[in-house]
Amino acid sequence: METSELQAELERRAALDQEARSAVDGWSDDPRTELWDVVNAVDADNSGWLIDVVTEQGWPQLSEIGEEAATNAWLLAQHADRQPEQQRLFHQLMAAAVQAGEAEPRLFAYLEDRVRINSGPVD
Repeated sequence: METSELQAELERRAALDQEARSAVDGWSDDPRTELWDVVNAVDADNSGWLIDVVTEQGWPQLSEIGEEAATNAWLLAQHADRQPEQQRLFHQLMAAAVQAGEAEPRLFAYLEDRVRINSGPVD
């Protein structure tokens, strides 16, 4: 996938993520509400798409896609709560990107917290 195409798709998917969550925000945090079904469906679709991307080309590199798109990639990984195995893979790939200076350490720390909450200690 070309850089501009990846950036645009990350932006589109992050917007869908936030739109779905804003419909729930302030209304109910009850996980039984049908609005959470929409959030969960968006998250599952985004996670599946991101798995395809990282399998094909690795974790999106900050120097290649820019800060906004890199933050959007992190957001999709952060919200992969119902796909813990995929979220752990995102965590591993983003860890390597942080070590290479190609991902934001602060955002990675949030993802690490999320992974630990969802699936226990990380390796």
